[in-house]
Amino acid sequence: MKNFQDLNVSDCIQILRRRILYLVVTTIVASVAAGIYIWRMPSIYKSETTILVAERILPEDYIGSLTRDSITGRIDFVRQQLGSRTFLEKIVQEFQLAKNGSTELEEAIAGVRGNIDIQVFSTNTLRLGYTSSNPSLARSITRRLAEAVIQLNQSFRKERVVVADQFLDEQLRLAEADLAESELKLQQFHKQHFAGLSPDANVSLTGMMDVQAQLAKARSDLESSQYLRTSIERRLQEHRNLKTVMQTPAPRPAASKNRIDATEAALQQRADAKLAEYEAISSKYTKVHPDVIRAAREAQEIVDRLHDYQEKKKNDPVEETVGRDATLPFLAATTVNSDFEQAEIELELQRATREVAERSQAVKDISNRVQQLQARLSPSPQISQELTLLASNQEATKQRYSYLSGRKANAELAASVDTNVKNETFKVTDEANLPTIPVRPNRSMLATLAAAASLLLGLGMAFFREYVDPSIANEDEAATELKLPILMIPECTLTKQEMRRGSARRRRIAAPTNGTFDLAFADARVRTIIDDPASMAGEQLRMMRARLSALQKERAVKTILITSSIPGEGKTFLACCLAGILGREPGKRVLLIDGDLRTQNVQRTLGLDPKSGSHGLVELLRGEIDVSALMRSIKHCSDSNLYYLPAGQALDNPAELLSSPKLEAVLRDLAPSFDWIIIDSTPILHLADANLTLPLCDATLLVACAGKTPAKLIKNSIQRIGLQRTIGVLLNRVRNVEAASYYTPYYSSSRNSSRKSRGRTAAMHL
Repeated sequence: MKNFQDLNVSDCIQILRRRILYLVVTTIVASVAAGIYIWRMPSIYKSETTILVAERILPEDYIGSLTRDSITGRIDFVRQQLGSRTFLEKIVQEFQLAKNGSTELEEAIAGVRGNIDIQVFSTNTLRLGYTSSNPSLARSITRRLAEAVIQLNQSFRKERVVVADQFLDEQLRLAEADLAESELKLQQFHKQHFAGLSPDANVSLTGMMDVQAQLAKARSDLESSQYLRTSIERRLQEHRNLKTVMQTPAPRPAASKNRIDATEAALQQRADAKLAEYEAISSKYTKVHPDVIRAAREAQEIVDRLHDYQEKKKNDPVEETVGRDATLPFLAATTVNSDFEQAEIELELQRATREVAERSQAVKDISNRVQQLQARLSPSPQISQELTLLASNQEATKQRYSYLSGRKANAELAASVDTNVKNETFKVTDEANLPTIPVRPNRSMLATLAAAASLLLGLGMAFFREYVDPSIANEDEAATELKLPILMIPECTLTKQEMRRGSARRRRIAAPTNGTFDLAFADARVRTIIDDPASMAGEQLRMMRARLSALQKERAVKTILITSSIPGEGKTFLACCLAGILGREPGKRVLLIDGDLRTQNVQRTLGLDPKSGSHGLVELLRGEIDVSALMRSIKHCSDSNLYYLPAGQALDNPAELLSSPKLEAVLRDLAPSFDWIIIDSTPILHLADANLTLPLCDATLLVACAGKTPAKLIKNSIQRIGLQRTIGVLLNRVRNVEAASYYTPYYSSSRNSSRKSRGRTAAMHL
């Protein structure tokens, strides 16, 4: 493979010149194939319709919407729905775009999907198109697509409304269940930890102080009731004692003006008790306290009754008599009144007892409430955390339930607007047209692009062929790869005029005798290279003659073997040309030996008759002739110092003859008679012939065909010959030699003179 890293423009031009056939053929074939394909492409028509994405009949800030999709979102929804397989399958079945079979159905669906074109021209304008080779079909499908857009929008809105309504109902039901569950958990928690205290009670420091004040008042009321009950009990006991005293007969007291009877004594005793009770209560409470006021009132009543009794007794005119008889009427009346008073006192005692019981229960209840409030105000961290969690959960579920209830009401109103027929958001503003001009293919543009692509393909093929070509194409590559002196031998081509001129010359010249030959009968290209001084190939070989002359002086080089790596590289052709150019040098005798005993190509190249039956190298090596007979077999060129030794009879396996010592003796005997001995041999890599002849020669010229012989084979050949024994490489059939453009004008003036001299020489022969 070639290295393209250091390519310049001139290198690219040379590559294109060498590979012009790949470029031209590839470009032409690709262009013709693309042109045929473009010409046979069907015409595609496109039908379009314009759809306006309108706003709602009521704005969002007036009544919200359950389908709050933007216009871009609606258009994306249209794209998704129109590209869905279910919808496309309906289109295919409706318009019968596919035959029976799942494979064709899938292909038809894919084709319809690829033919649908959706374009957005503004924020609210949608253009929907469909392409087909049938204009009527394109318009029909476009209309169907527009109808589908509107239907899909309506069904989508209704579906969204139903889904939203169901979702809200489900969420509202769940929120209601969550709220009930949270309230139940909170009630159970209060019942467990704050029994008797309402969950809604205001638990704060102020409330706690109020409840404590209520407890203090309840306790005060309880004490007052207890004092009252104690007083009533004491009063009842005194009354009972008084009644007992009054019912018991007493001795007649001595007459005294200031005597105290039993009634007065009882009243005095009760008054003293009430006063003592008043003093005890007043020392404990303030004067405005209800118990103090009540005790003062009761004490005042008893004192007033005592005073009344004493005043009544002072004002009684009847002299109190001594004895039992005088007191009986009073005692009887007093006894009757005391019974009623006792009943009244007992009734008051019962009321006081009930009041004490009620106030005791109130104190107990308020005490429990105080304890509960204290537990609420300073609960344990675990209870406080659990209570806070339950309360926050209950509040959150309550707010969620309230929010969903409001959203449900709004959703019902929004659903009525969204499902209204008048709330249509997709409207067709431009009906689908019937296309008359195809939208594609643009055959002129495609043809231009195809031509350009074909040219690029041809360039690619040319450079690819150059890249994969293992052979050596020019002098730079040969010098880089081989590291040896290189001579470029351009490809020699003859015009028709030159070929006619050579044929006429052969007709004018008489056939050579048995011991001579004439180059006029040789290959026309060989004759042109040898005789034409303006020939580029001839000039290169003349440069090789100069180099060989220098080597002959330096290293005494005389016998030169010409070989190649593989057959068909032109070694015989160049051997004849080089020998002919060497023979043109004055005073130099050159012997060309046909060492290829298998093909004998030299004889045909020089124009000799292969059936002439002359003896040659084969007969000498076999011992059929001696050296003197061999010298007679050497043919001489009539117009130069070129001599030719034929191979003799053709052999299939000449290796045995070439390995005999006679070949070395023959070359040694011929060397004094000639200045140069050129041996044309077989390819060195394929046959053993050249390898056997190689040690007998002074130097070797390796012939390689430009663009044909792989560099690897050339290197292998040089390695087999030996770098020291290889004096150069003749790169044959080189095209587009760079020096030709400079060389040809310089020698153009000598071409005509050379032809004239060759004409005079031919006339002399005639």
